[in-house]
Order: sequence, then C-alpha cells, then structure tokens
Amino acid sequence: MRALRKAGAAVLVFSEELDELFEICDRLAVIARGRLAAELPVLRHHHEGYNGSGYPDRLLGDEIPRLARILHVADAFEAMTADRPYRKALSTEQALSELRKFAGVQFDPEIVDAFVRTKWAADTRDPGRPELRPIPLLGQHAARAAHAFDAPAPGSPAADLV
Repeated sequence: MRALRKAGAAVLVFSEELDELFEICDRLAVIARGRLAAELPVLRHHHEGYNGSGYPDRLLGDEIPRLARILHVADAFEAMTADRPYRKALSTEQALSELRKFAGVQFDPEIVDAFVRTKWAADTRDPGRPELRPIPLLGQHAARAAHAFDAPAPGSPAADLV
C-alpha cells in the first residue's frame, strides 16, 4: 500500500486495495474450485461485523457463515494477544474483556461465550458479559428507518392530503 500524507486519501487507497483483494479472492475461488471452494466464503467473510458493520459484504448476524464467525473471534484474540510493532500485546484477560465488550456488535455472542471456555482462555478470569444497552442490528435499524419514510411527516403539506 502506498503511504499518503492526507488521511482521507490514505483511506481511499486502502479501500481500493481492499476491493482489489476481494476481487483476487473471487478469482482464486474459480481457480480453486473443488479444492478450496468450501473454505473461500469463510476467508472472505471473517471480517464481517455481527451487526452488519463489517466488510466486504456487510453481512448481518446469521448471514455470516458460522466458521467465518468463529475465525473472526479467534483471529481477533490472536491479534490482541500478540505483540505488534506499534503496541505491546494485551493480556489474555484484557483480550477476553474486549471480546465480551464487542459481543453482539462485532462478534457473535454465542461464539464469544464458547471461546471463553476453551483452553486459550483457561486459567483466566472471565470478565463475563457486560451490562450493555441494546444496540439494534444495522439491518433492523435500516428497516425501521425505511418505514419512517412510508408516511408523510406530521404537519407537512403532504400529511394534510392523507
């Protein structure tokens, strides 16, 4: 990826490169037909957010393949608990806390519940599910917003006609 000085331009270049990456994955699907075809949806969708906020296709909840949801949690845990050039690794407890914090938003809450019972989380205090305010899934929110436009706004000239 090219480094640019303007943040907006850097995001645009990064987005374009992600699009290219997904096109390459689609081409690989054709090449790998028969051998890796079943795994490609898992790889393609393991960055989808549970609430529909992820990429590349903004899938929502159970639309995301189950194995992709599992890989998303495992990949995030590994990324958080490994040293990076720009930061030190989080402790296992901190990483579990982050998984719990974003369960239902970024991660499938059932997968997070299962993950905290694995050997990777053994001997670590489970922070438990935090008390969260309900956050609607983006698709549900969009559906509600669409219905809001079905009728004219109260007090508008169009409302007088109804």
